[in-house]
Amino acid sequence: MKLCVKSISIYTNRKDMIQINIINFLANIMVIFIIPMLLQEISIFSWIPKTLGGVIIILLLLLIYKSKNKVNIFGCIGLGIISIISVLNSNNFIINVKDLIYFNMFLLFCLVISEKEYIEQFSIAFKNNGKLIKGILRLSNVIILLSYIFPNSYYNNWGEGTKYFKGFTFMPHVIAGIAMYMLILTLYYYKINEKKYISKKIYYIEKGLLIFIPIIVILSTGVRTYLIPLLLMIIYLTFINRVFLKNIYFKLGKKWSLVLILILSFITIIVFINTSIYAKFLYVINFAYSKSFISKITSGRSDIWKACIDSFIYDYNLQEKLFGTSFDNVYQIIKIKTNMEIWAHNDLVNTLMSSGIFGVAVYINIFSRVIVFINSLKINKFNIYIFMSIYIFIILVNGLFITVPVIFSMLIFIEIFMEEYNEKYIN
Repeated sequence: MKLCVKSISIYTNRKDMIQINIINFLANIMVIFIIPMLLQEISIFSWIPKTLGGVIIILLLLLIYKSKNKVNIFGCIGLGIISIISVLNSNNFIINVKDLIYFNMFLLFCLVISEKEYIEQFSIAFKNNGKLIKGILRLSNVIILLSYIFPNSYYNNWGEGTKYFKGFTFMPHVIAGIAMYMLILTLYYYKINEKKYISKKIYYIEKGLLIFIPIIVILSTGVRTYLIPLLLMIIYLTFINRVFLKNIYFKLGKKWSLVLILILSFITIIVFINTSIYAKFLYVINFAYSKSFISKITSGRSDIWKACIDSFIYDYNLQEKLFGTSFDNVYQIIKIKTNMEIWAHNDLVNTLMSSGIFGVAVYINIFSRVIVFINSLKINKFNIYIFMSIYIFIILVNGLFITVPVIFSMLIFIEIFMEEYNEKYIN
């Protein structure tokens, strides 16, 4: 009997170790992923993000299989049905498979990060690899700063002649998403390592510099999608550092605090009106293609959404309305309606067109599990609202599932929340 119990214990420990090793490997990939993404325009690095993406999907599936969670299994079945229907109806196999990979990776990732057990194991993995995180953050910031001096690091195909920073990536949107991921990863790293710094001055200078660079990158890209998330992140930074800021206020006094605020506000306005994002705002306000103010401020996205929804209502039959057609079909419809071969720039619209009502239901069900999990943590509700606002905004105005670094940032943000939870209730 003792031998039997011992055998079961060894078997259980082996299963746990396999799960831990998978999570460690996945955590390392997520951190390392930043570098090949930043260098994706260089041919010797361009294949790496795609390869890592395939590895990540396999690892996510293994974790979901090991969890034995029925809800997760049903979620995978739903994704399988969506994928099969999309492949069977595809007219452009390459585009279809590309978007299917993005779509499945995002929702599989959501299933995994809505499990508390996995979040706790990811926390251990990230903490054990603090040197790797610090090294990657430093290297990525060096790559970004170096890329600023190269003429081909700027994109000027949006029509008005302004240069938009893209670094060594394919598009400004790519490096803006990476910068957001780097910003949140920086906050996490310095939160879990604050006590290791003997000098507080070095801690704040180092942290401030590594926060400042991604912010400048986002403003340099002209990608307005990340402006609202950036503002929300700055509000979040202000909120979590409110005690520190209050101490400065008491040290300076009311008068000098007001002077400092006015000076910083003036500097912020001057910096902002000289950024590419501000130039993009001026351009789209006078955009000749746009037919309405909403169309102008969304760079024509609202016209695309309307065209897609009209096509769904009037052109789709009942079966297509229920289960969609294919992910590449969205590009074809938008090209017919607007003469631009692009995705819908809205996850829900894109999913509705490609996977029908069934696909939207699967998407909302899986993503909402992440929100439910965060709400289950006994942390400040303000932080939860910031998280929801950032990612739901991106879902609705640009699309989240095609932006892998921003998807990864969701987990890092949750890890920050878990640290707050542990500080309050466990430590």
